[in-house]
Amino acid sequence: MPILCLKSLIFFIFLKSSLCLDITEDVFGNITNHYLPAAFGDFNADKLTDMFIIEKQNGNYIIKVLLSYSVAPFVRSDGPQCEFHRNVASVVPSDFDGDGAMDVLVVSYKEEFYDCFVLWGNLKNLSCLQDFALPLFSLKSQPVLLDYNGDMISDIFGEGSDGNRSFWIFSSSRRKPIRVPMEVSDDIIKPLSPLKKSGGHGFVDLDKDMAADLWLSADGHFEFWPSSLDFQNCEIIEHPKINGKEAEIIGQSSFLDIDMDGEIEVLIPVCSDSSCSQSFFMVYEFGNMTYNWYNLKVNLMDEDEIQWSFPSNKASYLYTNTITARIGDQNFDGFPDILITLFNGNTPKVILLINTECKIDCEHSRTFTPMWKTFDDFSYSVLGTFFDFFEDGNLDVLLVNSSSDGKSYSLRAYKDPVGYDAMFLKVMVITGVCYNDCPYKQIPYGTNLPGPSITYTMTSADGGIQKAFANQMSQTGHFALQLPFTVFGLGRNWNFIDKLYVGIPLTRPVIRNVFGNQTINSVGPLSPNEVLYATFSQIIPNSQLVIIPYPINNPSIWTTKLFITPSKAMLMTAGALIATCLFVAGIIGVLHFREKQQDKQERRQQAQRFHFDAM
Repeated sequence: MPILCLKSLIFFIFLKSSLCLDITEDVFGNITNHYLPAAFGDFNADKLTDMFIIEKQNGNYIIKVLLSYSVAPFVRSDGPQCEFHRNVASVVPSDFDGDGAMDVLVVSYKEEFYDCFVLWGNLKNLSCLQDFALPLFSLKSQPVLLDYNGDMISDIFGEGSDGNRSFWIFSSSRRKPIRVPMEVSDDIIKPLSPLKKSGGHGFVDLDKDMAADLWLSADGHFEFWPSSLDFQNCEIIEHPKINGKEAEIIGQSSFLDIDMDGEIEVLIPVCSDSSCSQSFFMVYEFGNMTYNWYNLKVNLMDEDEIQWSFPSNKASYLYTNTITARIGDQNFDGFPDILITLFNGNTPKVILLINTECKIDCEHSRTFTPMWKTFDDFSYSVLGTFFDFFEDGNLDVLLVNSSSDGKSYSLRAYKDPVGYDAMFLKVMVITGVCYNDCPYKQIPYGTNLPGPSITYTMTSADGGIQKAFANQMSQTGHFALQLPFTVFGLGRNWNFIDKLYVGIPLTRPVIRNVFGNQTINSVGPLSPNEVLYATFSQIIPNSQLVIIPYPINNPSIWTTKLFITPSKAMLMTAGALIATCLFVAGIIGVLHFREKQQDKQERRQQAQRFHFDAM
């Protein structure tokens, strides 16, 4: 009988866990069809991450904001929307006028150029465009979001329609941005190679100076432009080679601290042939004197001995025209995992790959192990990316499913039923353009800054030093779908975070516009090679830390807001503490009761004694 009860309990727990996998109805209700995720951001500054989607209706494209809520359905279609009479290639939400409200850069592809428009926001609405014939500027490649002059207003880098690389600097006036050419050192061979159209660029700190650099994907090679050299000099990095030959298909670059050593590595999915029948994950590590590319030796053959591969250039499904690995720590062990779309013939499927230690036939200390069964219930999934639907620090998965013919798409949501006994830290850096004097009388939680460097150190359970490094919003174009915050898995380490370091991009004192006669000043001129970063101590795990760099040029008084997320570990600790207190109180009560009984007995014996003093 006890065995039967135990089996029934196990079956009930397993059934309950299985039912918790698909949370689509709880998250989206009935708004799952025809919505294509384009970007994430907190549009209405309520500290909940909203979703920017693209919907195609009657030949037109609609940009819509799906707002997030703290109760089901968690994502609803009651946000603003704008209709476009031309195609939409990507959407980049950020603050382009410094008013503390999120705006939206819309990128449209036309005749080999990416035309850029801006929809100005005010926390509630978007200013939809009336004239689509006059873009603010046009690029030959997807835009790179950054803050070039350090005024906490987002800017754009790209290759102009004339083939010249430039920065487009926005200001509070909402006028056409100032174009600033990329001033290149005389040591650089000119002309520069054209940039790849499909993206793969990044604004990310690669040299550990806490200031974001430029990583560019050009024809035939990669380029690393350090911010410490004012983006004037670069290091050319050749494409990885497979068996002595250069890879034929190069996927989008992704940036992660793959081995938790406090340094960013570059992950590139590549194919050795045009059909992607042989697919590899290559990682580039900085600082080595010899060859820097390492093959992670990921086995893409499933349990049924079916060989899967990356999407080739001929893939017909949306989101699969470039090979993209999206980063997130699914199991909170501190090592970042990835989501990627693989193909078996013409059948796509999103696969979760867990970062594991490499033990056999290794070029690198880490590799990825595919979890083939995780998304079996989500057939023909063409996109998988991480999302925090419940705003509890746990990374859920947003999926886009396709019909077998690739003509219709629907949103799905997945929640990992495994309760990991591990801790996390969620960090969000906003622009800090205002704090007490914001135009909309609200702290601009939705104006997330591109490129902040975030690193931490803490004492591990064995007494060693644990550390990791990440960059917030290192990529924004071409459906990068990065979250506007960083989540660090801390593993089973319940110690306080000893030190948290947050650095923001460097400030440049004066910017000259050679295409006009305007000049603009930055808000906090710095000395050469000076870096803006702040240090925070003794951070509580399982919490969200919001960094407000205000005023920008005085990091010692930057404002922080700490939001603690209750976890199972905290509840268990509280329960254990309460149980211990009750147990101790019970022992004290019993001893106190026994002592009272003994005192009462002694008083009775004392009363029955014969007192000789009374004679």
